[in-house]
Amino acid sequence: MKSDFSSFNEKLFSSKEISGIGSVGTLRLLRGSVARVLNFIARALSYTSVRSYGCFLLSFGIVSLLLQLGEYYFKSTPDVPLLSIIFCLAISLLSIPLLLISGPACIVLQDFRLTDRILFDFMAVRRMHRNAEQRSISPLLAVFFGFIPAGVSYFVPVEQVFAVIAVGAIVSIAVTSPEFSMMLTILLLPYLPLFPKPEILICSLTVITIFSYALKVIVGKRVFSIDTYSIIVFILIAAILTGAALNRGASGGDMLVSVILLFGYFPISNVIINRRLADTAVNAVILSAIPIAIISIIEFIVEHPSTSFTAPDYSTPGVSAFFSSSAALAAFILVAAIMTLAFAIENRNGAVGFFYFSVFVLEIAVLGLTMHLGTWIAAIIAALSYTVVRSRRIPLDFLLVLVIIPHLAYFLPTDIADRVYGYLNIQSGFSDMISECNEALGIFGDNIWFGVGCGEINSISNNFCGIGAELGVIFLSLFVLAMIIRFRHLSYYRLYSRNSLVTVSSDMSAVAIVALLACGAFDFIFADVTVLYLFILVFAVSTAALRTARHENDDRLGYYGDSSSSDSSALDISVNR
Repeated sequence: MKSDFSSFNEKLFSSKEISGIGSVGTLRLLRGSVARVLNFIARALSYTSVRSYGCFLLSFGIVSLLLQLGEYYFKSTPDVPLLSIIFCLAISLLSIPLLLISGPACIVLQDFRLTDRILFDFMAVRRMHRNAEQRSISPLLAVFFGFIPAGVSYFVPVEQVFAVIAVGAIVSIAVTSPEFSMMLTILLLPYLPLFPKPEILICSLTVITIFSYALKVIVGKRVFSIDTYSIIVFILIAAILTGAALNRGASGGDMLVSVILLFGYFPISNVIINRRLADTAVNAVILSAIPIAIISIIEFIVEHPSTSFTAPDYSTPGVSAFFSSSAALAAFILVAAIMTLAFAIENRNGAVGFFYFSVFVLEIAVLGLTMHLGTWIAAIIAALSYTVVRSRRIPLDFLLVLVIIPHLAYFLPTDIADRVYGYLNIQSGFSDMISECNEALGIFGDNIWFGVGCGEINSISNNFCGIGAELGVIFLSLFVLAMIIRFRHLSYYRLYSRNSLVTVSSDMSAVAIVALLACGAFDFIFADVTVLYLFILVFAVSTAALRTARHENDDRLGYYGDSSSSDSSALDISVNR
């Protein structure tokens, strides 16, 4: 018989999957006349020929150009709309190669290897059937449709009109594919500060992902898993909302961002159902980090021309690229480096392995340029975590110890800590870090239950202190509980993960969680919306990988037959990758 502890673990880590939960009225609405019309339009646009899209762009570009020139010559506008004219010419030139292709757009994109890899393999857009009888838009009708945005460009800059069309096309795809919107969010993650309202953008992308995923669950095309983590996330959201209500709407904007991002955990953890999607999500982080790493090196060369790469000066601020601080950049690059190293080890031979190894070297170089000691300590903790994860003898509960280790720095004697900081020539001293934590702890003591509200504290040098001061002891306790359950979960299903197709994603997401928690020992990195989403992402990927590993194990047991030990059954069956 199984022990009571084993039975408790199975109940704790079990999940209930639901799908097709829409009522008769909801399903009737989703399949009603309006939905059928929208579906007809979407399919017609998908099967419209590339030549028709070329005619649309040519009409849009030429008519817009004529309107811009006409306004300048006949209305005697003082300034030449040079940017709009260049944009009109670019749109017209873009249409020329499209006019030479006659096939349906969806089929042409599938047949062209590059777009097929990007859209359908990487972004997980659903492939379309080769339906010759499908309704589409003719080239002549596309020309007339091009007059509409051209007319609008008379009142609005043509580049803005084109941007609205492009965004509309992306949103229409994202609404039908939660995987696409998830991957797009990950790819844009480090570039959010380039946009006017980065918080609004990431929340919009997350809401679209949630909406698309919810529609799929309602009609029975996706599954929603209710488990311990789902319940904890719901309680965390309730704690934030309760705190906001008690604080009379203080920091309402930051509160709303946090709630939306927490809701974003559900689609990520549920749409990843196999190795391909797990690896794709991880690779999206790696790919998005490459340009950021290059930009960071250029920033270092421009701002520190006399500083050596091999002997960085920690008394000067490090590079931050587009992030709010060098600590946030370092945390993002560290997670990307962990993922890159995992794939470099898995693909150690050939060009793919060389690519991952080169990217890893680039990311490690950028970590040094951030001039952030805490991240290097977190990198050492991550290396130890990887050793624990790959070991067969060390229990994964030891990961909790590794999370605690960097926090022990706060208990060092002040003179020793200041001597270390002085030796490393770090800009901010140990005493500054301690004073910030003491201030946060004082705020935490005065507002112990629900904190002072999201984003209400400007300077905190510790994640746990920041969470406690802003969100209170209930949120902090649930957050710590979720981390403890996660590491216990990893330990309990270790054999399943080791023999699963998602081994790399499962192991490296666990290491990334430890690394981010270690980074938070010296900075409140969750105050940066990019790092907060990144943590939710790696935690959700870890959840999805564990769930997928268990499903694979259950399928094996169902095929080969049960035995006295499910763990031994999982070990006896080899899996070819």
